[in-house]
Amino acid sequence: MRKTFLLLLLVFGVAGLMGPETLAFCAASTFMEHEISYFACADSTEVSALAYQITNPLGTHTGTEDIACEARDMVTCFGESGNLGDNVVTIETDWGNPGIVGCPFNSSTGQYQRVLVVVQGSNGKGVLVSLGSGGFPDLGGYVLETAHQYVAATNEFLPLDCHDKTGRPRLVAQSANPGNTFTLVLHFEPPLVNTDCDPGTFGKFQGYCLDGFQPNSAVGGVYTSVQTCGAPADLRLGSWTNTGVQPDANGDATITVTQPPADCLLIGGTSIIGGFESGAITGFLTFDAGGCHDADGDGVTDCAGDCDDANAAVHPGATEICNAIDDNCNGVVDEGVCDQSATDIVVDFHHPAGKQSGLVTWRTINEVDVIGFNVVLLGSDGSRTPQNAALIGCDECRTGLGSSYSFIIQKVKSGRNVFVEVVHQDGTVGTFGPAIRQ
Repeated sequence: MRKTFLLLLLVFGVAGLMGPETLAFCAASTFMEHEISYFACADSTEVSALAYQITNPLGTHTGTEDIACEARDMVTCFGESGNLGDNVVTIETDWGNPGIVGCPFNSSTGQYQRVLVVVQGSNGKGVLVSLGSGGFPDLGGYVLETAHQYVAATNEFLPLDCHDKTGRPRLVAQSANPGNTFTLVLHFEPPLVNTDCDPGTFGKFQGYCLDGFQPNSAVGGVYTSVQTCGAPADLRLGSWTNTGVQPDANGDATITVTQPPADCLLIGGTSIIGGFESGAITGFLTFDAGGCHDADGDGVTDCAGDCDDANAAVHPGATEICNAIDDNCNGVVDEGVCDQSATDIVVDFHHPAGKQSGLVTWRTINEVDVIGFNVVLLGSDGSRTPQNAALIGCDECRTGLGSSYSFIIQKVKSGRNVFVEVVHQDGTVGTFGPAIRQ
């Protein structure tokens, strides 16, 4: 595996690396890997992962190839993979390896097709990442960091966190029937898909998002699979049975299943991403016929909606606090309790640090999912003029704490049109101001 490309890219730039036309096919090396960053996912046991071409999900996918690295072995998994159990997972593979089906390369256009990488950690939380054809066709592969948030000021790639929003079903209720069968009530939510077209990503920063991809994700079908307990799940759609049940408009579905005598029964769902049903199960749960559980002793079972049965402070009805956690299990994180605004915005045209320019200062109260800031001039005609060439890095970012910031801009006639933008991990931007002139 090659681990030097992205470092060279950052030092020399793209133009210095792109040589004469060199088209790589999957008969040869076609890498898909992390170079610097990683996924923050539970990896106490082997992680499940699969990648597929969005427009050809069943004809082009990574098949039986193990594409996820939980620990470095210095042969196929390198330093960024960390160690087993440290919540550091990387994707490191090659589309030319045995076990892979098809090739996501269009020989007529000379570009790699958009793919989706599906990862599920050992605790059931996962991440979905889409990489497009605008990356590195002349160099022969995909770099995962194009879909990671990139802070140019510090040359930092932020890891992507595993979470519950991958289309994983939630077991709402279950009832036993004769013949060792069970009726299950499930709830599904459309998944969150990270892409190289998202604002703030390295792909967006470098202009690699050529297709303007929007996942427009929706809930797919309900599937089941009997697999070996304790082993990493096989996410290939062909290894699962379609129940024929489609969740309703609210994401609710009712199915009847039979508990296997020895192996584990997995219940999962596909997702509609980019207009195509996923070629992988994007999220699943392991059915336990023993009934509902309250492992953390908070008085609320997992069947009753406890979304983290290992944390007694998290359950339906809990008080939502500013901590980047869905404390009350309503599917929304920190709703209405985290003021992530930029406040006390001041522009000082007499400050020694400003010289003939202006010193803009501001502070934040809470930073929960912040990746950085922009200082902009907003005109009365709706025009927007950025004052910073690269995103201004955040100090606290995801800690829930606040910090103070300053940035020098060119002197303007009035500080009344100076605003601060707060950029979030999901691409949303909050605009605050205008600045008070001193």
